[in-house]
Amino acid sequence: MSVGQQVALWSTADIVIHMHGAAQGSWQFLPHNAVVVHVVPFPRGVVHDTQFADKWVSGLVCGMG
Repeated sequence: MSVGQQVALWSTADIVIHMHGAAQGSWQFLPHNAVVVHVVPFPRGVVHDTQFADKWVSGLVCGMG
């Protein structure tokens, strides 16, 4: 599917079920009242770095100078 087709699909969805991963980036195209079921395939959960976004943005800003 093209990017435009994917955006159109996500923007009309009421319910989305997807595996953990890059599909989370498409959440921004969902309608406000849509429901997402996020399936995490790790039996003990996923340990997330809570500072990830800060480090990523900092890396982008530092990399531009």
